[in-house]
Amino acid sequence: MKIELELQGVTGGLDPDIATIALRDAIPTIVDLALTEARKNLSAYSKTGKTLAKLTSRLSLGGDNPEGEVLVAGKRSFIARLLETGTRPHPIQARRAPLLHFRTSGRWVTALMVQHPGFAGRHWLERAAATITPEAEQEVADAVERAANQQLARQS
Repeated sequence: MKIELELQGVTGGLDPDIATIALRDAIPTIVDLALTEARKNLSAYSKTGKTLAKLTSRLSLGGDNPEGEVLVAGKRSFIARLLETGTRPHPIQARRAPLLHFRTSGRWVTALMVQHPGFAGRHWLERAAATITPEAEQEVADAVERAANQQLARQS
């Protein structure tokens, strides 16, 4: 699950070296902003905290295409994706036991099968990206200015 911020308007038309330097400078700050906002959004839907505990970030700043991402690592990524996108109604059947056995509304239930009603996604990561986009664009613009000024200083 990956959300990409569209920053071409800020870096488009620049000397590729300046754009790359600027993005390497800005991406760690942008990823921190995204991680903080995603953590805030996901915490409202994380009952046990296990999925929230696996929320992390990854940076890849080398090469010509630096990038960063916010992700849920490991087995909890499945739950995070469901919370992001939702699910359609579907049957749930026992796979490793003859019957399902679970607690709901304070009582234990046993059944061969249940019909999950489905639910709309919470879009916690998409909302985080939308929230930080103005700050991310400003961070990139500031990083472009810093990189351009550094290059001008070296040339003089």
